[in-house]
Amino acid sequence: MTAYYIHGPIHDARPEAVSVTHTHTPYATPWMANLRPFRMICQEATAFFRSQAIFEGEEVQVMDADTGKHIAAALDEAKVVFLRNHGPVTVGQSVEEAIGWFLLVERIAEVDVKAPEAEPISDHAAFIASTEIGHPSNALAAYEYAIMSHIPDPTVVD
Repeated sequence: MTAYYIHGPIHDARPEAVSVTHTHTPYATPWMANLRPFRMICQEATAFFRSQAIFEGEEVQVMDADTGKHIAAALDEAKVVFLRNHGPVTVGQSVEEAIGWFLLVERIAEVDVKAPEAEPISDHAAFIASTEIGHPSNALAAYEYAIMSHIPDPTVVD
């Protein structure tokens, strides 16, 4: 039921969102405990420049639709919402896009965790980069790379 309580209200609030992704990962889950958005310290982070949100509720076990509605309200029009002490939720206009954004979130979280003293990119430079890096085609490319990297091509015979 927890998945329904998170995903259902987001789909209701964001009818263009064909897919909502959420799971717990090695880097993004611990990053959520920081209760702050990603810093613009790597190129990939600019995909989420002014498109990331934080749900500050302590409901690490989402037990009702009202909490899901609060999560959807926090997400608003962003690509990702960080659930406090829980994990990230991404949305996309396709399954592939939502997964691609999620994969980028995990990569950015890894950079943030491994480089805590990194100097951020300026807002001006992040904004310029975000127009390209934040395009859905970049999420689709991340998804396609993951598929090519982890699933063998069935047409190739060993």
